[in-house]
Amino acid sequence: MVSAVIGSFIFCIGILVRRALDTGASLMHKIHAASPLANMSMCGYEATPQEYKVMKKRKTKFVNCKKCKRLLK
Repeated sequence: MVSAVIGSFIFCIGILVRRALDTGASLMHKIHAASPLANMSMCGYEATPQEYKVMKKRKTKFVNCKKCKRLLK
C-alpha cells in the first residue's frame, strides 16, 4: 500500500519535471519571452544564442517573468 503511494508520487513528480524540461526551462528559473532584438528578452535580459533560440520557440503561456508578461499584453 505504502509503496504504491510512493510510486504514484514519484510518477507525478516525473511528469512535472518533464513538462518543465519540454518548455526549455528548469522549475525555479524565470522563463522569459524573446524580443525582436537578437539575444535579448522582452524585459532586457541578455541571453546566449542558444537561450534566445529556445525563447523564440516558447509559447507565451509558459512565460513566468512578470516584466515580460506585462510587455506582451
